[in-house]
Amino acid sequence: MCSGAMVWSKLGRVVYSLNHEELAEIAGFNIMIGSDEIFASSPFKPSVGKQVLSEESRVLYEDYFWNE
Repeated sequence: MCSGAMVWSKLGRVVYSLNHEELAEIAGFNIMIGSDEIFASSPFKPSVGKQVLSEESRVLYEDYFWNE
């Protein structure tokens, strides 16, 4: 996700399923900066819902990245 764009657009709430490390593990590449770091250093801080439906989304991400 593009956390910077979320901050600039002043979204009030962000919800995600897999965190930075989990997605990097599945995708096989590292995302340079996680959203927590972006939100912590930004003047506008959205409310963040973490790990929502993480087990269900893990299956979808693994299927996408491992069965291309």
